[in-house]
Amino acid sequence: MKAKKIFLQILLLCFVGVFIFSAWQLYTYYIEGKRAADAFGELSAFVSAGADETLEAHSAEEAASMEAARERARMQRLIQYAALNRQNPDLFGWIQIEG
Repeated sequence: MKAKKIFLQILLLCFVGVFIFSAWQLYTYYIEGKRAADAFGELSAFVSAGADETLEAHSAEEAASMEAARERARMQRLIQYAALNRQNPDLFGWIQIEG
């Protein structure tokens, strides 16, 4: 009878240990997801701010020819992505999907 009680206590300790380990894994998974979402939000805001400035500059120069305006917009995008490229040298481009 005493051996059975000891066995059940050891089994209970194992279950508690598994529960604590699982709770810790869930917590770290949640925190990592939150950090990634925050980083993506900061990056998105950084790029959106640059895009807004590009649109304002484009609308202010409507009198210029369309080819000159396209060239300025292209150069503005290069400048905008240069800041991202300094932050992350692995940057090759940015895909933007309207919708």
